[in-house]
Amino acid sequence: MVATEVKGSVKVMSHGTCDGVKFLMVGLEDGYSSFKKLPAALEFDGSTYGKTGWNSDRMIAYYRDDALIARSK
Repeated sequence: MVATEVKGSVKVMSHGTCDGVKFLMVGLEDGYSSFKKLPAALEFDGSTYGKTGWNSDRMIAYYRDDALIARSK
């Protein structure tokens, strides 16, 4: 059996909903440089999430489904 890499995939640590806003938390390996390398938006479970910030103490990036996102054609 062979497994195939999913290009552009990001491991989601946690997800949920707070006050009607869906969010994702993504772990960072080495702080801000990892944060900068993450995509501006992610698609997860049928929703699109925009990168909104990070926590340097917990090494976590945050994405929200209510963030404004521009897409190129």
